[in-house]
Amino acid sequence: MDFCKNLFDDKNRIATIIDVAIPFESSYSAFEDTRRRKKEKYADIERILKEKGYKTFNDAFIVGSLGSFDPANEACIRRLRITPRYATLMKKLMVSDVIKWSRDIYVEHVTGIRQYAE
Repeated sequence: MDFCKNLFDDKNRIATIIDVAIPFESSYSAFEDTRRRKKEKYADIERILKEKGYKTFNDAFIVGSLGSFDPANEACIRRLRITPRYATLMKKLMVSDVIKWSRDIYVEHVTGIRQYAE
């Protein structure tokens, strides 16, 4: 599960690139490795934007496949100006959805029966 959200502020020449990932959380280094790869993935775009005079923010938003929320996501939350109240709700909803779908994948793998409709 992976998508990119680009935010551009042409007036202030600011570009925000945040790629979302849901890695298997075998250890905290899995989060660090995923974040590094996601930043590398957009490094060329970031370089081009900087050459065009943009200030850039290139990061990853990571929620583990078993529901862990990476504390390093806080930088993305601040960058997107998400209010603390909504950020708390958003974290709960994201973690809940990841657990729900991870469980569905596991149950389908073991039993061949899907638990939730798409």
